[in-house]
Amino acid sequence: MMAGFVSCILTIPAEHTRIRMQTQPIDSPLYSGSLDCMGKIIKNHGFKGLYKGGASTITRESLGFGAYFGMYAFMTKALLKPGQRREDLGMLQASISGSIAGVAYWALCYPVDVVKTKI
Repeated sequence: MMAGFVSCILTIPAEHTRIRMQTQPIDSPLYSGSLDCMGKIIKNHGFKGLYKGGASTITRESLGFGAYFGMYAFMTKALLKPGQRREDLGMLQASISGSIAGVAYWALCYPVDVVKTKI
């Protein structure tokens, strides 16, 4: 969960900018690009304006990374044969573990992400 929290330092401004860019009017865009968007946010709301809506991103990332790493650990342990160490898993087993962990991440995060985007 801590990994999700720490990643938000960069993720929150990027997400805020992306959402503003995606939701601007098509016929009269407010921003010419991502940097323009970030500059206008800072000009109008200060640097902390980039972190508006950050609590929902922290919630999403913390839950998601917790689910991801938890499921990855569970799956790697489940795929181990008796007496085998985690380092002995092959690429296929590691890929399966990572894939299932990715599904766990988004299964938990997608509803939070939808709400976050609407805020």
